[in-house]
Amino acid sequence: MQTLSARLKTKNSSKRSGLLIVLSAPSGTGKTTVMKEFFAKDKNLVDSVSWTTRKPRSGEKHKKDYFFVSRRKFLEAIKRGGFLEWAKVYHEFYGTPKAYVLKKLREGKDVVLVIDTRGAQKVRHFKPSVHIFLKPPSIAVLKKRLHGRNADSAHQLEARLKEVRYEMSQADKYDYRIVNHTVVQTVRDVEKILNRERAKFFKKTKGGS
Repeated sequence: MQTLSARLKTKNSSKRSGLLIVLSAPSGTGKTTVMKEFFAKDKNLVDSVSWTTRKPRSGEKHKKDYFFVSRRKFLEAIKRGGFLEWAKVYHEFYGTPKAYVLKKLREGKDVVLVIDTRGAQKVRHFKPSVHIFLKPPSIAVLKKRLHGRNADSAHQLEARLKEVRYEMSQADKYDYRIVNHTVVQTVRDVEKILNRERAKFFKKTKGGS
């Protein structure tokens, strides 16, 4: 069976494909804020808008933050093979639409997937890609951020903290790990990583390897 990476290369033999950038972080780490800043700086980046079965939070918009869909529609998409990766988190489903990501990569855009550690593992084989894990300064800081949201019940908050411990245990599987002390410094760190990875990829492409 042909891999997604091989399929991308076949359909894009005359043009350099984009880089897949996988970013994971425990809930409350600040990944959304960091990526908004980075998208404003780097015009070659494209965000992949995920599907989810959960309800939108205050201020979130359909097709912009997520595609908010019914469980039935999500499960039908799974059967069609419509996701690059998908996972069930906190009793809700999240998935990355395959067709959109492959289209943008063929166009030479660098596509960012902000996904959890389980989803990241499913696309680990995809090349070229770089995997970045964003850490909170401490668990205490993370708990304070989550409490400050006032978006979850006590039961939901405990479930999130349990998931945080699991995700933190997966950090060593990533290519890079960054502690998010401040948004400004974290954006600089991510920028350095992408410049390094793009240079490596361009060199391989130019050399024909």
